[in-house]
Amino acid sequence: MIKYFVTLCLLLLVSGISMSQSYNNPESIVYDQAADRYFISNKAGNTIVQLGSDNKMTDFVTTDLNAPKGLLIVGDTLISVNNTSVQGFLLCDASRVFNVVIEGAVFMNDVTSDNKGKL
Repeated sequence: MIKYFVTLCLLLLVSGISMSQSYNNPESIVYDQAADRYFISNKAGNTIVQLGSDNKMTDFVTTDLNAPKGLLIVGDTLISVNNTSVQGFLLCDASRVFNVVIEGAVFMNDVTSDNKGKL
């Protein structure tokens, strides 16, 4: 895990200004080992971007997000925590597979799972 974090930091450092224009208050990052890419939540931009092994950044999810924060991969799904909901998106095509609104939540920040993949 440290290897991937160091790699990402180096990529960001080398990329410099050109990549910083694509971020809008990045909050969280998670590595997708199967596809060799990173997902970064852009809180102020209401998007989730992906950074591929080719160092190209592209949009992954751009609609129906509310300041995405914590990210987690469980199986074939990218989980995103927004202020008041938890959403899941398929890794293969970014289609939303669930959106669970948490009653009374106002500023959820992160998510985790157990060893069976339960949130």
